[in-house]
Amino acid sequence: MKVLIKNEIDFLRSLPQTKRIRYFRGSKIQKIILVLLFYLVLDFLIALPLAYFLDLIFPNLEDAYLLDIDLDISGFFLIVIFAPILEELIFRLPLKLSLWRFHFFLLVVALSCFIIDPYFGFAMLIFWAISINLFLSKKYFNFIKLKWLKYRVAIFYFFSFLFGIVHAFNFDPEFLPYYAFSIIFLPQLIGGVLLAVIRLRFGFFYALLLHSTFNGILMLVEFLTET
Repeated sequence: MKVLIKNEIDFLRSLPQTKRIRYFRGSKIQKIILVLLFYLVLDFLIALPLAYFLDLIFPNLEDAYLLDIDLDISGFFLIVIFAPILEELIFRLPLKLSLWRFHFFLLVVALSCFIIDPYFGFAMLIFWAISINLFLSKKYFNFIKLKWLKYRVAIFYFFSFLFGIVHAFNFDPEFLPYYAFSIIFLPQLIGGVLLAVIRLRFGFFYALLLHSTFNGILMLVEFLTET
């Protein structure tokens, strides 16, 4: 166990000097142990102090939170199952590019746009349908893949940054000063980077596992606090 965790710490230390995340070749049990015992703890060690710091700076941060989730079965499904699956499909699945991932990613994005606006969602669905015919040609897809591989580091941080920015919309701007939105997404931004590392290091399922477990623990703590 100690050797496993030490090797993972050494891997994280080497990340700034590399442009490619090495895939972990260990067993499924080792992956689960690292995700749930090492990366989960690391995620909380980073996110909780940041959240506490933001609460000190913006005392009404909790009042500005727009999402009012019931602590029941429906709330559990939304926070622990639906949201992690949707977010991982959008922000982490395409980090490893293939033809089916590319099409599935566009489809999930198109369907998600219906939440924002039905007309926008319909337009994105048409775009997805056109892209199926356009990018089925290996010529077009290979061009996209070459660019994707060339700029994979920038794409990695783009999706992580976008993941953080999206969560900033969970707060009502009427309760917070405008400059607050430049930093309130930091816990999600760092969490997005960590999930992206896990997605490339271990696989899509393990990023989803960490995301769901993290949300589930937060929801459990909130439930115990209120009761």
